[in-house]
Amino acid sequence: RWIRHRLAVGLAVKTVGVDLMALHHLSDTLDRASDTPTGPAQFSRHHVEACMAASLTRYHNDSSRVAVINSIRTFLRDVHQFEWAPTLPASTMVHRDDYPRYTRLMPARAISEFVMAQIESPTRLDTMPDPANRLVLELMIRCGLRAVDAVDLALDCLVDDGEGHPYLHYLNHKMKRDAYVPIDDELAGRVRQQRAEVEARFSAGTASKLLPGRFSNIDGTMSLTPDGFRHAFRQWLTRLNLTDEHGNQVKVTPHQFRHTFGTRLINQDVPQHIVQKLMD
Repeated sequence: RWIRHRLAVGLAVKTVGVDLMALHHLSDTLDRASDTPTGPAQFSRHHVEACMAASLTRYHNDSSRVAVINSIRTFLRDVHQFEWAPTLPASTMVHRDDYPRYTRLMPARAISEFVMAQIESPTRLDTMPDPANRLVLELMIRCGLRAVDAVDLALDCLVDDGEGHPYLHYLNHKMKRDAYVPIDDELAGRVRQQRAEVEARFSAGTASKLLPGRFSNIDGTMSLTPDGFRHAFRQWLTRLNLTDEHGNQVKVTPHQFRHTFGTRLINQDVPQHIVQKLMD
């Protein structure tokens, strides 16, 4: 019932897949317990603690273990909230203090400026074969957009405020709401140029996407896909051969640009509430 609810409210299948994995772990832990609960009333806090303890041996990766515990926490919260099991004790839940501490140094989410200088080099950006993918990349770097939001921009995504400053209007798929982020005049010009090219390509005036897909898209109403961009991005990175300050090869994921965007704002002394607003 919970999985069906998660899918119905629009969560990504990948996210719900982690939820399902967490439910399997919870079920296995309860089956192995000496006092396996026969109903919600017997499902107590100590069963939750046993489940979290078992995650230490089942999930050796810290981030995987945290993801599973977070799903179990959400599951129990929803069961209480929607009263799916009225006899479930109120204490049967996961608290924030229950999350495991990372046992080793985790990789930084933001990309170092040494590596960013290699990525943002105009000479290297020019080597990206598809200009549309390059625009997606620069929107992610300079506006902090997620890939799923950047590829799905509407053709008329550029708006001006009352003083003529350009803003990028996009749909925040994760929060399911419209959002706006200010952009500089140079990037706004690139967006306008992309729109002009799309309108010329689909002369019938049917296009609705700023970055229309290349295949099975005769009317321009379907955008590039996030997976398609990520594939092109990985191929481009392979050719770049990125290295850190010590000459070691570096792996970068597209979502790290969002963390880098936020980190750059913080390092420029932008107040945190403004950073939260800019990143929606």
